Amino acid sequence: MTPDVTRTENMEDSLNILIIDDEVDRINVRHLLEDEEVNAIIHEASNCASGREKIKLNKFDCILIDYKLPDATGVEVLEKIREEDQNDSPLILLTGMGDEELATEVMKKGASDYLSKNNLKGETLARSIRNAIQVRSFEKRCWRQNWLCLKVRNRIAPLLKRCRMSYFVWGRTRELNLSTLPSGSLVLIPMN
Repeated sequence: MTPDVTRTENMEDSLNILIIDDEVDRINVRHLLEDEEVNAIIHEASNCASGREKIKLNKFDCILIDYKLPDATGVEVLEKIREEDQNDSPLILLTGMGDEELATEVMKKGASDYLSKNNLKGETLARSIRNAIQVRSFEKRCWRQNWLCLKVRNRIAPLLKRCRMSYFVWGRTRELNLSTLPSGSLVLIPMN
């Protein structure tokens, strides 16, 4: 089965964004995105449990999460969201508590970005969302390419075993003098 690769990120398309935060901050984030003319369908949840329920029912391009929710905090939120999110959406953590140690911890646990709510600007939020979506899209393309390479390798392995001598050139520019290869050799050269 092929790994799921979501749509390519055309920022003209409407983004599907989930905000898990208290009402005041959800309204603020919504206004910041509107001011930056981010074309998005905004879904909202007030706690981790309701956010998880929405994730079960929808695919999101990005999920914005408050660090301190009524039913979970920080790393707990990230872990619980990852359990539900089969789409592997980028997660951006929003917090009123600026702390480098906390930022490092949540980034290690899979957050795509960490933003302080204090003086948060729409431009910064929009850029963070765009970057997180683009990075996740690139990662998914890389995962797909790796999967395809493994599939090709597994299909040609029996052929390589039957050849007396085989050469496999991958990712390097190298000159091969084909006249010096023993007869029956198989040369595979990837084409870009």
